[in-house]
Amino acid sequence: SNINNHTYIIDDDKIVIYFYDIIIDNLNYYPSITINLNKNVSGEETKYIYDKFIAFTFDDGPSKYTEDLLKTLELNNSTATFFMLGNRMKYNKDVVKKVFDSKNEIGSHTYSHKYLTKISKKDALNEINSSQVIYKEITGSSFKYVRPPYGSYNDYIESLGYPLILWNIDPKDWLYRDSVKVYNNIIKKACDGCIVLLHDIHKETIEAVKKVIPSLNALGYNVVSISDLAKVKNYSIKNKEVVRKIK
Repeated sequence: SNINNHTYIIDDDKIVIYFYDIIIDNLNYYPSITINLNKNVSGEETKYIYDKFIAFTFDDGPSKYTEDLLKTLELNNSTATFFMLGNRMKYNKDVVKKVFDSKNEIGSHTYSHKYLTKISKKDALNEINSSQVIYKEITGSSFKYVRPPYGSYNDYIESLGYPLILWNIDPKDWLYRDSVKVYNNIIKKACDGCIVLLHDIHKETIEAVKKVIPSLNALGYNVVSISDLAKVKNYSIKNKEVVRKIK
């Protein structure tokens, strides 16, 4: 539950309480206490053993919130995949470079977020290629993955040769714009090998992520990028493959 900005994680042998409402200068983590059942209360940092993995993906950026998100991921020893728009990368080159130079990865969300199945093949190809050109100019590298806007694709889009990365958990951060609802939706639907759809253009999403990663850690989940998820699952993502979950 989440009451007065305190989150309680209860399992078989302990209760962990995170104090998200405490603000202390220069404190780069959320204070917490662990109550071990039938044992003494401990304020020591919890050491998690991860037996489950969940991929976080962020669409529609980069934005003014992306750097804050990067810090949150680094703080929590997590990684994610950023599906960026070409028309945003063009004006946020420094942010693109920071994501590229981090442990995270970047995929294409096309140039301008059009329905690829509602435009001509030529225009659809241009949406992907234009984004690729901008990304290569900034980083010197090429996209490995494509996420078609709205998850909409057809045989032609598949034939272009990129793995198409979709999702199986949508906490609807784009709809609710409410960090508590987004947090609860992720916690309720979390599963091993799942891919979560999020957007780093909303402040509320960033706030939800700051709270949900420690909670997922306490439940045995490590939050990772698409490539990291594939690696830990010993799964090879193939060209033209449509991926919604990695078991």
